[in-house]
Amino acid sequence: MLKFFKNKEDEILFMKNWMMEIADFYINAGDNNMLQLKLDLELYYQKKIYAGIKAGFNDINDIASDLPNEEFTELNRRLKERFGKTLYDFQKNTDKKIAQILKRRKIRNEEEFRLAQMHIDRIFQDTEKEEEWKILEDLCFDFEQSVEVS
Repeated sequence: MLKFFKNKEDEILFMKNWMMEIADFYINAGDNNMLQLKLDLELYYQKKIYAGIKAGFNDINDIASDLPNEEFTELNRRLKERFGKTLYDFQKNTDKKIAQILKRRKIRNEEEFRLAQMHIDRIFQDTEKEEEWKILEDLCFDFEQSVEVS
C-alpha cells in the first residue's frame, strides 16, 4: 500500500484518479490510445481489482517518465497541483525497491519481477549500468525458473 493512505479503498481511488489525470494529459495531446486504458480502469475500479490498478499505476508512471522534457514538466506541474505529488515521488520509491532487490540478489514476487523488467528496459542502453541490468536479468531468469517449477 502507498504509505500515505489509511486504507486500500483510499489508495485505489488515488491511483485511479492519478491514472485518469495522466491519461487525460495524453488524450489532450492527441494520443487516443489512452481511451482504452480509461475504460479498463473504470472496470477495474468498479470491481476493486487491486492488482490490475496497481500494475496500471506503475506502468503509466513508467510510460509518463519517457515524455519529452517540456511535456514531462507540465504533467508533473499538473500532478503536483492536483495531488501534491509528482512522478519523481514514485520513481524514488521504485529506485528503492530495485536497490533492495539488488542487495538481496533475489526477486520475491510478481510485482518485483515486473519492476525489475521495467528497470532493465529503462537502463539497457546505459553502458554505466551494464552490470546492474545483467544482474537483474539473471534475477528475472531465476524467478521465472522458480515460478515454472512451482
